[in-house]
Amino acid sequence: MILPTKTVKNSRAFTLLELVIVVVILGIIYSMVTINAGNSTKTVTKLDSTNLRDFMRSQNNGKERSFYLYGEECENAAFIPALDQGIQIDQMLFDKKISAYWFDHYGALKERTFTPLKIEDKSYPVCLKFDLFANGSSSALVIRDGQKFYYSPFFEKSRHFDSLQEAESFLKHQDINPDYLGVKP
Repeated sequence: MILPTKTVKNSRAFTLLELVIVVVILGIIYSMVTINAGNSTKTVTKLDSTNLRDFMRSQNNGKERSFYLYGEECENAAFIPALDQGIQIDQMLFDKKISAYWFDHYGALKERTFTPLKIEDKSYPVCLKFDLFANGSSSALVIRDGQKFYYSPFFEKSRHFDSLQEAESFLKHQDINPDYLGVKP
């Protein structure tokens, strides 16, 4: 009687367990890469007066930042000091005649003018300069964008108004308007 013999193949195939381990390792590496890439490239689809302060705060790393809207028709934007180059703004929805107002020394909202921005020995008119400070507070400006007026308090939700008088009346009764200006609630 002849018994069947075992033939041993010198096979180099992967087992199912080895394949699963390789796939899991590749998945972990892929997720780490995409998380880091997501942190370095932040996108705001539409940047306007309503979300400017929140956008600046999302980019805050404990340093002062300034946002400039500049150019003859307010068509350019810059962050000074420059934020990392991964930030992309898909669309800016600012009016070409944007303006900013602040409380003068007499307690009235007055239009604010900004010094020109110099970039590579060229000077550009500035339509809006919005600052975010290291402590998280921001410029106390009322921004006129189109027919609406927007105010972003230091640590509160942004507000909008239909007129400058409405904004001024509201702000005169807030803590941002100091008593020494002679304006009492």
